[in-house]
Amino acid sequence: MNKINLIGLLLLTTTLSVFANTNETVKSNLFINQFETSNVSAIPSIETQPESTLCVGLGDAIALSIVASPGNGTVSYQWQKGETPIPNANSLIFEKTNVQIEDNGTYTIVIQNYFGEDSMAVNVLVSQ
Repeated sequence: MNKINLIGLLLLTTTLSVFANTNETVKSNLFINQFETSNVSAIPSIETQPESTLCVGLGDAIALSIVASPGNGTVSYQWQKGETPIPNANSLIFEKTNVQIEDNGTYTIVIQNYFGEDSMAVNVLVSQ
């Protein structure tokens, strides 16, 4: 190695050392943020869901639940019957007691955040 290359290497090493020492916190935070966001999908997703069809007897209760990965940011949950949102049904679990024939139908959960949404549906069949 000649003197010019050796001087260049020393200057480069010294410059990198100074940069690393003065910006250590910034570099560490950048690495942590990149690591955390690269391992988590931004869009929420449903990991586990009930059977696609649930048969219940008249007067019985239903309990539908999911396991979801919320993705990044704040996530919201909304159960619907058909395409109509069910009031106050905004959690991972939907329960209904004393089901009647008019409770037959498709129940869907929609989970969403700023980046997107996921959904799944269950057909509930009430028999007499």
